[in-house]
Amino acid sequence: MKPRIGIVGTGETVGIAHYHVLGLLADGRADVSAVYSLHPARSANFLREHGLENARVCSDFSELLDCVDAVDICTPNFTHIDYVLGAINADKAVFVEKPLALSAVDSLRAVKALQNKSLFHMVGFVLRYAFVIQELRKLVQNDLGHVFTFQGSYGGRRLANPAIPVEWRMIRQYSGSGALGDFGSHLIDLAYFTAGMTFDAVSGMATTVIPDRPANTQGITHVENDDQAAFIARTAENALATFTVSRVGMDDLKILIVGENGLARISLTTPDEIFYLPAQNGTYSSEPKIIKIPAQKTFEGWFITQMKAFVDGLTGSKIDVPDIYQGHYVETVLEAAARACSSEAVRVAPVEAHSRFNSK
Repeated sequence: MKPRIGIVGTGETVGIAHYHVLGLLADGRADVSAVYSLHPARSANFLREHGLENARVCSDFSELLDCVDAVDICTPNFTHIDYVLGAINADKAVFVEKPLALSAVDSLRAVKALQNKSLFHMVGFVLRYAFVIQELRKLVQNDLGHVFTFQGSYGGRRLANPAIPVEWRMIRQYSGSGALGDFGSHLIDLAYFTAGMTFDAVSGMATTVIPDRPANTQGITHVENDDQAAFIARTAENALATFTVSRVGMDDLKILIVGENGLARISLTTPDEIFYLPAQNGTYSSEPKIIKIPAQKTFEGWFITQMKAFVDGLTGSKIDVPDIYQGHYVETVLEAAARACSSEAVRVAPVEAHSRFNSK
């Protein structure tokens, strides 16, 4: 019998549930049997648009839990932890979009709820499922040796438009941090996934460059969280990772990893290749290697691969996925980064304008 999956949340501005369903339909080994959102008409439209007319539109979350084997949570950030705990307490497997929670205190509740349970659980760090990321991980593990540094940058461009009204993503109680959590969470996970890095110290800065926007339906005009952030983290072995994120204009994901045996870099601008410059005994080669990666459709292809992993887990395969324990770790690092970004910056002493850049 196919696992029965219930979708919670159908999306409004960014419909992530759409890509989950595309992946599940492409895999074919599980049934989307129910959906629940706060808007039943929207749920019914969602099912029609995806050819799932036989699935059930549920009037509440409890009804959905009664008719599924696994829960797929695609709702706004602030709701995640309650749905996750509800699924775990009902002994249902669970997939939740990142972040797991808005605080480490809440994400720890999910970790504790899993005690003495053997449920499959997964957090949606979808960038792990880009083929170029998976091949980068293999290269680092097999060839780079001890990692010295990780550099990552990632962000989006949609919210660079100041005419977009305030969204839940811009309100702290609904989203937590802004770009820091939205994009930084992926980078923290990728530093672990590709380079095995876990962090014991963090510092950083964050700014909001479009602090006021058109009013939303509640009349809110002020943006409460960050538009962009830069932070640095250190491992117990003194390796460093630097992260730059922005929701108001940023190039595609870029990663540079430097180890004792060379360096490797990737960019999702060119997702079909890895640039690798080997080093022997600290001496870099003058001949870089370009490693070709199998073709994969950006974004949609990542979700297809991710949801295949989800179904693999539901059907009993032993696979390596970002789980709730990883979600709690990422939230712990993010919380430390947010505290570091909110602390007072060290002021630069004023200097008389003597630079040639200031002369005319």
